[in-house]
Amino acid sequence: LNLPVVPITDLAIHKRDKDLVVATQGRSFWIVDDLTVLHQISNWGKDTVAAADVHLFKPEESYRMPGGGGRGGGAASIGENPPSGATIWFYLKDKPKGDIALEILDAAGKSVKKFSSRAPEPSTEAAGGGRFRGGGPARVPAEKGLNRFAWDLRYPDATTFPGMILWSGNTSGPRAVPGSYQVKLTVDGKTLTESFEVRKDPRVPTTLAEFQKQFDLLTKIRDKFSETSEAITAIRDIRRQT
Repeated sequence: LNLPVVPITDLAIHKRDKDLVVATQGRSFWIVDDLTVLHQISNWGKDTVAAADVHLFKPEESYRMPGGGGRGGGAASIGENPPSGATIWFYLKDKPKGDIALEILDAAGKSVKKFSSRAPEPSTEAAGGGRFRGGGPARVPAEKGLNRFAWDLRYPDATTFPGMILWSGNTSGPRAVPGSYQVKLTVDGKTLTESFEVRKDPRVPTTLAEFQKQFDLLTKIRDKFSETSEAITAIRDIRRQT
């Protein structure tokens, strides 16, 4: 992969996370994280997975914490952190005929957020000259073989409008409360579902009740922001009609 050409003096499997830890001479320690696919293929059987038209792997536990993803400086010798949020792996024997649908559900089976492999609609934000951080949902990969999708643990974003300016803000939806969730993958009419867990950062003392209160407040703020954005859009539309 992206491991520099250096002497590797030791290899070990982490007892708790089952990740591969690599000790090198000259480039510190490297961790090949999220070996979920390898472990589950071993349990299911390589031939069983390969013979399936589509196979959804059970996601490993994810932690609600900042950071993740990217590589500092862009140098090949610098490690890349795993993507932030829940990592979802699925296997496609062939490229699907239609669009892939991926949906996140909470413990009660209520929809949290939906994603698709369909190309996003053209954005009107660039034409409006807006300045804000946010954007549409991530696109689900749909290539033959192994595919990876990362859910950032966020609920749907707030509604925006062309020309919006948020110098130090963003329109991102609230982050999911730690607990049990499900991922539902639909490919060419076939649906597969797996459960997974979102855990809190073990370093913070925040309780589940406090996470829920924060989520409820942020949801109200998002909804009020969306209501305001929709009102502005309606006012502009009426102005154009007038």
